[in-house]
Amino acid sequence: MNDRKKILLLSSRVPYPPIGGDRLRVYRIIRSLSKYYDVDLVTINEGVPDEESLAELRKIVGTVRCFSFSPITFKLNALWHAVLHRGPLQIGYYWFSSVKHYIDSVYLQYDLAFCFHIRMTEYVKDLPMKRMVDLVDSISMNYERALEKNVGLIWGSIYRYEQRKVLQYEKEITALFDKAMIIAHTDKNYLVHHGARSEALVVIPNGTDFGLELNDHQPVPEDIDFLFLGNMETQSNQAAALFFARDVLPLVKIALKRSVTYYIVGKNPSEKINALHDSESIVVTGFVPDPKEYLRRAKIIVAPMLFGAGMQNKILEAMALGKTVITSSIGSAGINGVDGIHYIVADKPEFMAKESVRLLCDPNERQTIGGSARQFINSNYRWERIDELVKNEIDRVLHITSSSEQTGENIQS
Repeated sequence: MNDRKKILLLSSRVPYPPIGGDRLRVYRIIRSLSKYYDVDLVTINEGVPDEESLAELRKIVGTVRCFSFSPITFKLNALWHAVLHRGPLQIGYYWFSSVKHYIDSVYLQYDLAFCFHIRMTEYVKDLPMKRMVDLVDSISMNYERALEKNVGLIWGSIYRYEQRKVLQYEKEITALFDKAMIIAHTDKNYLVHHGARSEALVVIPNGTDFGLELNDHQPVPEDIDFLFLGNMETQSNQAAALFFARDVLPLVKIALKRSVTYYIVGKNPSEKINALHDSESIVVTGFVPDPKEYLRRAKIIVAPMLFGAGMQNKILEAMALGKTVITSSIGSAGINGVDGIHYIVADKPEFMAKESVRLLCDPNERQTIGGSARQFINSNYRWERIDELVKNEIDRVLHITSSSEQTGENIQS
C-alpha cells in the first residue's frame, strides 16, 4: 500500500533545462521532493514547448501537464487583468482559464499544492486544501530598490505600478497559505515590516553543487582580472555590470597605471552591455556553455548589485569554486557570510576600486578569502542541506514527523 503523500506542483515556467537561478531552484526542489512524495507537475510554457525537456521532467515526477500559449496571449492577459482586476501584471500574465479549470478538476487528489513563485498562487488560493509557495524573493522589495535607481521611463512606470500591487498580493498570500518560503532574511523582514504574516514565512536559501566535481589539485591559470557573471537580460545585472565598467574600472586602471581585463559573461547582453566590448580591456561573451571555465580563470569575481532581492546565485557559485568575490551590500544581503573573510563588501566606487587593486596585487590574500569562501559554502549552502530544510517544512504542513527539527531560520554564517 502506497502511503506517500501526493503533491501538486505548479510552475510558471518549464523548469528544464535548469539554466539560470529561477529554473535551477525549481528543478532542484522538484527532484528532491520526488524522493519522498508522489508529485505531479503543472507548468505553463510561452510558445511551443521543448518535448525533450518535458521528457526529462517525466523521468522525475509522475505526470507533467504542460499548457502552452502564444507570447501575445501572455501580454494581452497581463493588460486585461490589470484593467479588469487592477492586480499585478505578472499575475495576469500567467492566468489562463484552461489551467484553472484543470487544477479545479484534480486538486482533490492531492494532499498539498506547492506553488513556485506568486505567479501560480492565484490558481489555488481559493481552494480548500493545504498550500505552500516558494516566493523566492520579495519582488516588491526588488521593485522598490529599482525605483531608487535610473531604470528608464518605461521600466520605471512598470515598476511603480507593480511595486504597490505586488506588495499587497505578497501580504495576501502569506495570510492565505500555510507556509511561504523565501530566500533571504532581508526579504522576509521587508515583508513583515509591511504587514505580512511573520509565522507563515520561512527563510530557505538557495544551494549550489558548483565545484563538487573539481579536483583541488587541478589549478587553472588566472588570465582574467575581473569577471561578472549573470543573465544579461535582467535590469539588475545590466546595472551592476555597467557600474563596474564605468565607475570602478577606470579608477583601477589609474591606480595600477596599466590596462586590466574585465569579462562580462552571460546570455542575451543588451545593446548597452555589448557597446562595452572592445576585445582588449572589456570582453562581452554572451552565452557560454560552461561558465565554470570562465569563473576558474578569473582572479576576482565582481557582483556590485545596485538593486535586487533574495540571494545572488552568481556569488554562491563563485564562492563554491574558491574564488574571491567583491560585491555590494545588496549583493551580500542574502548570504550570511562575514565581510573580509568570505567575501569583500564595497558600495562606493572609490572603495570598490581600492579593494580591487589591493586584491589584484595580492594573490595570497585572494587564496585565503577563496578558501574560506569555499569552506563556508560547503558547510552551509550545499543542495543536500537545503533539500532537508524544504522537506521538513512540507512535513510540518502535512503534520508528518520529521527526522530533523531544523528550519530555514537556522542557517548560520
